[in-house]
Amino acid sequence: MVNEIAKKICLECGKEFLTYSCRINNGKGKYCSKSCAKIGKKPWNIGLTNETDERVNKNSEKRTGKKRTEEMKKTMSLSHKGQVGWNRGLKGFKHSGSFKVGHKCLFEKHPEETLKILDEKVFSKRRNKKYEDFYGEDKAKEIKIKLSAKKQGIPLEKWEKFIGFEPYTKEFNKAFKLAIKQREGFMCLKCGMREEDHLKLFGVKEQIHHIDYNKKLSIPENCCLLCRRCNSEVNYDREIWTKHFQSLLSKRYGYQYLPEGEIILNLNEEMKNGQ
Repeated sequence: MVNEIAKKICLECGKEFLTYSCRINNGKGKYCSKSCAKIGKKPWNIGLTNETDERVNKNSEKRTGKKRTEEMKKTMSLSHKGQVGWNRGLKGFKHSGSFKVGHKCLFEKHPEETLKILDEKVFSKRRNKKYEDFYGEDKAKEIKIKLSAKKQGIPLEKWEKFIGFEPYTKEFNKAFKLAIKQREGFMCLKCGMREEDHLKLFGVKEQIHHIDYNKKLSIPENCCLLCRRCNSEVNYDREIWTKHFQSLLSKRYGYQYLPEGEIILNLNEEMKNGQ
């Protein structure tokens, strides 16, 4: 059957418009635009309540004053025995009723052809570009300041400077990093991932994290070993993570910290080590 173009009159505004014959055969093509369709398509239950709807009244009259007997309860329980719930073990987006069949790509790997198309049309436009290229200098600066304040765990009014690109001190060298790794047993302090597994998974070694986020204070009391994933997670809510790691180090190695987060150094031991 040839899909021909036919003329139709809008049921809402009365204008003449063109539509396909297949839409008319399927019961569609009644309105010229979406705005007319919103006005014209009214819900069947508009204005109805539990009191005015006849079907509700009929069902309620049948059920009023009636309760399930014990025999009915037993038969129902016996009929449901051995049956596994269709939604058992399903949570969130994995729930079969929470997404359509066409959205399965959210949980499956894209084929190579799709990745090539995405790379050409989407990723290639964003690659090696900065915020200034998309938003301009003024708007980009505002966005960067907001992100920096969020990572530092401070309100926007107390923000002073960007601290992510500050240089490390001379004390933060290979020997110091190795000493921290040996102290932690080459394991992430947060999740316990070993450095061997980290190399296989990410292709790089685990990272030394400054607990109070001060790069100029590279001492054992202020550093710990974290994997790549955990190191990115602790960039937010910094005050909470600082107290968390300080409590862990104090339990393991006896380091002392003030309630404000300042470090109490044991000068006697450092003098002995220096001698």
